[in-house]
Amino acid sequence: MEIGARLVELIKLLGINRAQFAREIDVTQGNLSDWINDKKPSKPSVVALAKIREVYNVNINWLLTGEGVMFSPDSDGRFYNPGESNKEELEEVSGNKAVYQYKTNTLESRTIALPMMGEISAGTPIEILNAETWKYIEIPKAFLVDKYDHYFAFMVNGRSMEPQISHGDIVVIHKRDDWYNLGDKIVAVRTSDGLTLKKIQFEDKRRQIILSPLNMEYRIIVLSEEELDSVNLIGEMVMQFRMYR
Repeated sequence: MEIGARLVELIKLLGINRAQFAREIDVTQGNLSDWINDKKPSKPSVVALAKIREVYNVNINWLLTGEGVMFSPDSDGRFYNPGESNKEELEEVSGNKAVYQYKTNTLESRTIALPMMGEISAGTPIEILNAETWKYIEIPKAFLVDKYDHYFAFMVNGRSMEPQISHGDIVVIHKRDDWYNLGDKIVAVRTSDGLTLKKIQFEDKRRQIILSPLNMEYRIIVLSEEELDSVNLIGEMVMQFRMYR
């Protein structure tokens, strides 16, 4: 299969016509037709290849050689701290199913900015810290399967969830209003002392909720039925990101 045939395959999969494709990458329909029909010596220029990569997230190695996957996202996301020039890359490390689908079969390149609500304790519950700062993470919309305002992003403060979740990681919480089917999941809850990230377990016989750290050097929180009135479920952790430069 030559470049022209791969371009035809790409345009068909994108669900657009050739005129729109040419317009989006700033070339004429004549140029595109020459590439597709393999009219030598007409080939996409370096500038055109860069534009195809920028607009459609296409793996240029696949386009030129047929090797590898068609789509190749730059990264899972970015972390922004306004006022600072650096934009740190985020690596998704939780193995979320939606993220996996995005990586392997994506036509979705749009992103959504999730504001950082502050810090969430991985240890003794604390009140939200740094909620007044305007930090946010930018991730592909395809990562989210519910309404965007049903998600919250927090930066982890503490080491009670190590080795799975490290101090400084970013977790995305999906809002939940009930405790149903959350056994052994990692959740964000607000106790009378503040907000914390814990693994949740249910003790049916004693009618208790157990909030466990993953690092057993930290204490387990056991909530009786009477104490549940003072505990609010924020939601379930659905994604975890780690920053790198």
